[in-house]
Amino acid sequence: MKQIKNRLKKHMFWIGLISLVLMLVDNVLFCYFILS
Repeated sequence: MKQIKNRLKKHMFWIGLISLVLMLVDNVLFCYFILS
């Protein structure tokens, strides 16, 4: 049971990290298209 919880925590961490990166990339592309 403990192992599953740890794996879930890691999974949530990666999902958060990836969504954060995608948000940043989206903002950068948006600014790039507006300014160009």
